[in-house]
Amino acid sequence: MRYLKSMITILILAVAMTGCSLAPKFSKKDQAILDKDPLPYVKSSPYAESLKKLGDLLPLSPLYDPRKKVVIQVQQVANKTACKQLPLDLTDMLKTAGNRVGGNVLIAPFNPNVLILEAKTGSKITKNDPVLVINGSITECDEKIEEVSTGIDGNVRFGKYKGKTDIKAKQATQKTYSRIALDLHLVDHANNVLLPNKQTSMAVQVWDIKKYRRFGFQVNGSGLGLDGRRKATQEKHNAVRTLVDLSMLQLLGKYFEVPYWTTIKGAKPDSEVLDLMVAGFRRQTPRNQLILVQNLLQYHGFHVTPNAIFDTATKKALEEFAGKRPELTPDINTALYRALAASAPANGQAIDTGRAAVTPAADTDAAKATPLSVDVAFVYVPAGDDRLLPLDNGAALKSGDHYKIIIKPDTDCFLYLFQVDSAGRLYMLFPLDDQGLTTANPVRTDTPYTLPGPEESFILDNQTGSEKIFLLATREKDPVVEQLSRYFTEKTPADIRKKAENKLGVYLFGKQRITDATAGGPISLGQGATVPAKTVRSLNSSRVYEFSFQHQ
Repeated sequence: MRYLKSMITILILAVAMTGCSLAPKFSKKDQAILDKDPLPYVKSSPYAESLKKLGDLLPLSPLYDPRKKVVIQVQQVANKTACKQLPLDLTDMLKTAGNRVGGNVLIAPFNPNVLILEAKTGSKITKNDPVLVINGSITECDEKIEEVSTGIDGNVRFGKYKGKTDIKAKQATQKTYSRIALDLHLVDHANNVLLPNKQTSMAVQVWDIKKYRRFGFQVNGSGLGLDGRRKATQEKHNAVRTLVDLSMLQLLGKYFEVPYWTTIKGAKPDSEVLDLMVAGFRRQTPRNQLILVQNLLQYHGFHVTPNAIFDTATKKALEEFAGKRPELTPDINTALYRALAASAPANGQAIDTGRAAVTPAADTDAAKATPLSVDVAFVYVPAGDDRLLPLDNGAALKSGDHYKIIIKPDTDCFLYLFQVDSAGRLYMLFPLDDQGLTTANPVRTDTPYTLPGPEESFILDNQTGSEKIFLLATREKDPVVEQLSRYFTEKTPADIRKKAENKLGVYLFGKQRITDATAGGPISLGQGATVPAKTVRSLNSSRVYEFSFQHQ
């Protein structure tokens, strides 16, 4: 009787399991899809839209010139691994990715047949010679790097004597992934060399997931088992396209030195590109630095015109941006530029490209070699008097006399002013940020700067002797002066400051000294007052102007 009951139970279970097979069936909806002819669709990756947005960022680049096209040629980029499941040639994918950027970025196909045709026929075929060439390959395809398996088993035994019955169940999941890596390089076509630090090396993981279920039972050694399996694999070709698009996005972001990550939702700033941006910013002239900062301020949504003028709107925007970040100062400097780039919004304000543009690199190099001219006026007020008199090189002053220095550069530049007093001590007169004066470098074209301030003067003490003033003007920051001048504060221990003074003195005295100056135009002091000035010419990083007077 027990044996009969067991057999009835088994038959019922078998019927139920057969009707509810573990292997899934196609639904009517699935079958309807299969019955239709396949329809084409647009193939793209999550970064296709980001590549389009990259074109909007190009005006932020120091290389951007709306009048010139950047022609890029994609040479054959192939799969150099043994993985046959990957595409053999990625060239067309890269062309598609680069062509999405648009704007003044053009993709030129690599077609050697054009050159052969020119050589055979002697005709000249119109073509755009590339500025850049992209090459590279799939360099890695590691399959089944890691395998993770999880599962559960169950076994129930019941019945005694004749009707002994076993019921077993098992469920398992197996996950494995492969890794694909793509390396891309940018080549300077004119010189046939790789551009330093302008390359990408990215990888993507592709997963395989398998699921397995089994159910079985036995009665007195006889039984029935059913199982079901399902496997899902991410598309390797689709993964390669995603890898290509992101690699192209980063590669062009590095070349143009723009915050490309703002085009990707939720992406963090790329520190490597930020470093490239800051390094490029340091190489620019003060005028170009101002334009780059104004562009980023406009991209942040500030009402600033990129006009290469340090106007009220620019100053107000800098104060507002820096005011929320205690570590920043509201002037044109690398820390502020980096903060503007790192915090650039995902969908910034469009840049007005019709305004002042950054000087192209070739012109920038020429500008660096061009000497600077600075108009300078030394004036003094005798003790017990209120007359403002000109102070000539080599003249004599007395203890208690007041004197001022007024400087007006002919172009944006970095200005440093030092004085060696009659006791042999070296002091920094400009910049004087530690004294709370708004004299931050770089100084601006045709803008007069009064030292130590419009309503202040330097006063001679009772230590008599020779006083020397040194003026250094450069188109870029002087790294030695910038480093040593940090120790010229009241908080610096006396012994450390003395060492800094000695090093800076040796550095200044090692430069070629200029003492001649020609008559220049008057410098306005405001409210109709002017002072006669001298023009100091031929200033650069290796020359320093020396002015001296006797303290009697």
